[in-house]
Amino acid sequence: MDPAAIIARPEIDAVCRQVAKLAHHHYDQAQRILSSRPRGRIKTPRLMGAVYSEILRVSEAQGFSPPRHRVSLPSRGCCRWCCRQGLFS
Repeated sequence: MDPAAIIARPEIDAVCRQVAKLAHHHYDQAQRILSSRPRGRIKTPRLMGAVYSEILRVSEAQGFSPPRHRVSLPSRGCCRWCCRQGLFS
């Protein structure tokens, strides 16, 4: 099957939303695990989780049906997440 044809199908939004729901579940599980660990040793995974979770949230708000637009996060948001996760401490 042609990937371009698959993502052009009208059902793609519903399928992607199901996958996003599964991703949220995995993010929640990872957050529970990370919360039980000392902060200093897992700064990078915390930041990755925060950034990818936000990308997923923005993607869901935008929708997955064509036309889609590339999701990017503002630099100030990334700085905020770095500070929140204590990467500069």
